[in-house]
Amino acid sequence: MTSFIDQIIGQARELNKTICLPEGDDIRVQNAAKIIEEKGIAKVVMLGSQTPAEIEALKPELAHELYELRKKRGMTEEEALELINDELYLAMMLLKTKKVDGVVAGSTHATGDVLRPALQIVKTAPGSRLVSAFFIMCVPDCEFGEDGIFVFSDCGLNVNPDQEELACIAIQSAESFENFTGATPRVAMLSHST
Repeated sequence: MTSFIDQIIGQARELNKTICLPEGDDIRVQNAAKIIEEKGIAKVVMLGSQTPAEIEALKPELAHELYELRKKRGMTEEEALELINDELYLAMMLLKTKKVDGVVAGSTHATGDVLRPALQIVKTAPGSRLVSAFFIMCVPDCEFGEDGIFVFSDCGLNVNPDQEELACIAIQSAESFENFTGATPRVAMLSHST
C-alpha cells in the first residue's frame, strides 16, 4: 500500500499544483499544509485568519464574477460581496477562476456546506448529472482488489439512489479507480440493509 500512496505523492510532486485549504484556522489543516509544503507535494493557499493579502485583494473581482455566475438565480451584488467572505465560496471562486488547481475541505464544515458552493460555482463535470463520492481503501497483504486497493463508492452522499443513479455512481467510480490505479476496474455492488 505504501507504494500506492508514494505513487500518488510522486504524481502530485510532478504536477506541482496549487491547492486551496479554506479551513486554515483548523490546527489539523495547518499541520497538513506544513507537511505538504515540506515534502514538496503541492503549493498551498490557506484561507481563514491567514488569508494571503493578494487573495484578499481579489475579493471584489471574485465577488463580481460570483454575481455574474449566480444573478440568473437571483443573487444580488451585495449577496455576492457577502458570500465571498465565506472561505468555502472564496475557495470555489479561486478554483473557478483557475487561481488554484484544487480545493480540499471538510475538516470543520459539513459535507453539504462544502458541496453547496462547489455545485453552485464549479458545477459537475460536463455530461454528469450526479455528484458522487468515494473512498480509496488500501488493505495490506490482500489478494483482492488491485493489490489490496479498492474504491468504496458513495457511502453517504446519495441517499437511496435509484437504478439510474446507481449505474452513474458505478461508472464514475470505475473511471476514478482506473484514473488512480491505471488498472482495469471490476465493479461489484453491495446491498445496504439495516
